[in-house]
Amino acid sequence: MLGQALEWTPFMGEGDVATVRATLSGTPEETSKVLRRAAGDIGYTLAEKQSELPTHIVFKKGVTAFSWGSELRVTLTAASASSTAITVTTGEVFAITDWGRGNKAAMCLLVDVGATAET
Repeated sequence: MLGQALEWTPFMGEGDVATVRATLSGTPEETSKVLRRAAGDIGYTLAEKQSELPTHIVFKKGVTAFSWGSELRVTLTAASASSTAITVTTGEVFAITDWGRGNKAAMCLLVDVGATAET
């Protein structure tokens, strides 16, 4: 089972909900490409104007029955010559809590690319 480092803060209005950190073998450029593919597979789209590729990526998902919109903000940094540190911060447009949806989406994204989450 994939472990995780989780910080959770309930909020009212737009803001952060959870932060998950992980590592993946490969450069930030390679990691950026696989994360963009995986995010699309789980229903998120790339917010190009808010992203600064390859190291800062914003993925968005529109309104659903449970949310007015959510996003995954990903920061990539070289952890070594052969691996990349990944920080995924989740957010909701308007909610008191996301009831774990953001953490689940972040973990799903990381598992899909084979990343190892920090514990």
